[in-house]
Amino acid sequence: MKNRLSLTYISILVFLCSLLPYLQWGGNNRAHIYELELEVIRKLIHNHKEALHPFTILPLIGQLLILISIFIKKRKMVLLKTGAVLILLLVAFIFVIGIMNLNLKMIAFCLPYIFLSSLIFIFRREKRN
Repeated sequence: MKNRLSLTYISILVFLCSLLPYLQWGGNNRAHIYELELEVIRKLIHNHKEALHPFTILPLIGQLLILISIFIKKRKMVLLKTGAVLILLLVAFIFVIGIMNLNLKMIAFCLPYIFLSSLIFIFRREKRN
């Protein structure tokens, strides 16, 4: 029970931290992931062809899997790990771009997700031993 509860808390934190990464591009354009996700969801509703791209759809699917894993009991780790990896594709990309541009905001806003998503894999490894 205690492990399941702490895994649920980690799942909630991973979901919340997946909304934090910060993007900054060309001139004065900047946004957090949650702002861009709202725009993608609006485009999916009105004109889905504009929003269909692996870097938009895969992280959204990952967040959906993490949300589902919070509320179910069976197969929780499979959904949680899959969701974390799908989101990590985008967050790692943003993190690398932040390093290449020496953008401390981009780096700093990606670190919480990278740290917490790695806890999922560490948590499972400790549970097996």
